[in-house]
Amino acid sequence: MYHKLNGPELCKTCGKPLKFINFNEGYGTYCSKACELYDTITIDDEYVRNYLIGRGLQNHISNLKATGIYNYLINRFPNCSNYKEAIYRIKNNLENAPFCPVCGKELKYSEALRGYRKYCCRKCESIVERQTRLASIRKHTGFDIELDPKHKDHFIFHNCCEKHKKFSINVGIAHNRTMEDRYKSGCICPICNPPEVQTTKIELII
Repeated sequence: MYHKLNGPELCKTCGKPLKFINFNEGYGTYCSKACELYDTITIDDEYVRNYLIGRGLQNHISNLKATGIYNYLINRFPNCSNYKEAIYRIKNNLENAPFCPVCGKELKYSEALRGYRKYCCRKCESIVERQTRLASIRKHTGFDIELDPKHKDHFIFHNCCEKHKKFSINVGIAHNRTMEDRYKSGCICPICNPPEVQTTKIELII
């Protein structure tokens, strides 16, 4: 009350409340000898790497706070208050978060994956999946193919049918008609060779 304190002062290293010594000395500076020792150490990325080597489960938040590393981690990178993300960046020498290879947005850190996601969203991931499948069909057949900008689950084929020089076809059907041996017979064009309608047992009974 004399010094108008709202509560006990905090340890300079780990942030824990300090014990009151007496009216002459007031509160100490450190909560333990370990914190006093760690405060004399200059913490940087190299120190963090060396500290984390071989510690495994000892990288608990309480241990990091006791050594002063936690405060360093949450302030190390702008817009990154997740200490686990900061550890990942330091270990992998990433000054900034990586970006989505499709749209260029900054990727989010995933604690479940213990790293960054490959894509920012499912939409970008599906684009890469279609591009991969398209490249596979193109390499296998030599056909002139491109993604259909109007339908996300379709490819556009050029000059693969004598009657229809350009047509759009479902990705799955396109894969089956070009890559699967059992479907290769017949024209790829869905206009000349419409996909078979799958009949269920219930429809047969009716």
